Amino acid sequence: MWKWSLLVALLGCDRPETSNAEVEPQTAEASAAPDGPKAPTRSWLGFDVGSADAAAIASRLSALGLECTEQNAPARLTVQVDCRTGLTPALLPDRTIRGVITRLFLVRAEDGPLHHLSVDRRYSIPEAAREDYAGAVTSLRTVFGEPARHQELPESALGSRVVHAATIWRFADLEVTASAFRFGRDELTVSERWVVPHLISGAGDRPGYSGHGSARSERYEGETGDIARAEGSLPIEQVFAERAELAGREILVTGRLVKTSMGIFGTNWYHLQDGTGSEEAETHDLTVTSDVEVKVGDVVTFRGPLTIDKDLGFGYFYPAIIEGAELVPAR
Repeated sequence: MWKWSLLVALLGCDRPETSNAEVEPQTAEASAAPDGPKAPTRSWLGFDVGSADAAAIASRLSALGLECTEQNAPARLTVQVDCRTGLTPALLPDRTIRGVITRLFLVRAEDGPLHHLSVDRRYSIPEAAREDYAGAVTSLRTVFGEPARHQELPESALGSRVVHAATIWRFADLEVTASAFRFGRDELTVSERWVVPHLISGAGDRPGYSGHGSARSERYEGETGDIARAEGSLPIEQVFAERAELAGREILVTGRLVKTSMGIFGTNWYHLQDGTGSEEAETHDLTVTSDVEVKVGDVVTFRGPLTIDKDLGFGYFYPAIIEGAELVPAR
């Protein structure tokens, strides 16, 4: 369970940099939604995402007849509620579910409201998963309109050992994702996730925690711009296009650091972009892990071995990632 809060910190939570591992506690209520269009609703499955407190969550779970476990996250000031028993298709009456609902997962701040709600279902029949994913996208479209990003799950992809499609709606106070994925397993998973980003970032780190979860993140808000590539450096688009041939080989990549997440799983995580690749196809952003510390917005060159199809669980998957990279000095 502790992995979840770390993955949220790594992939979905941007917090200001702190000078040490001991972080001043924050309350979720103090974190206001940023300016911008608001979601037409934040209510799903009878839960008010962004406002339901502990009592409201407990009452709704009881009404649904679910048996759930609850625990405090080791690294963050959050409570995680994990439901794996009593889940039936009746939980999602407006979805076309022919598989097995495996999990209902909720996260709230210890002193604040629910900010994460997700439901996973598993399929041994790929066509049924594809039907579920398409139905979820259609249903969510009727509520939220056209998504910020949409990926089809074509029939031709169902036989692949690696399948990943996602459709995302983004608002100032809510992000909704429907996804379908398989990473080397026999079964396909369809997942829906509703999160309130500003409440996630407002949850804060546990004071004095010095384990792997004492992370800090920053995001670059400017343009990637033209990148002067170091000699021998591969364009990021080419890394994705030739990842099967490059797997296990040491490569050089130059890019601008568009996101940094420090101190997660005992290392630092960097997202590089160089202006090549497609955002829609997710071939424009390469993740690199390294022990060195560099600043968001910098243009840097990393050298390291390429790993493909890296699965961290909970639906977080890297088709290509450079792990344990070293920083190559500029010339």
